[in-house]
Amino acid sequence: MTLLSQFKNFIISIIDWFYTPFKKIIPPETFRYAATGGFNVVLDITLYFICFHYIIDKQIVEFGFFAISPHI
Repeated sequence: MTLLSQFKNFIISIIDWFYTPFKKIIPPETFRYAATGGFNVVLDITLYFICFHYIIDKQIVEFGFFAISPHI
């Protein structure tokens, strides 16, 4: 078994551990899909927060012929 498949099985086992209370409500594939989407939303918000507050420091970044402003 490769390292990638071991990592995949590890992630699926974690998601399936949280699935137990929802067994009677939704199928496991739907729960895995929702859990993955929820994790991605949290990751995106965290990365946005870090970039906004610490990398661009809430300022306009100028590249000469165009500028990138932080979201307001």
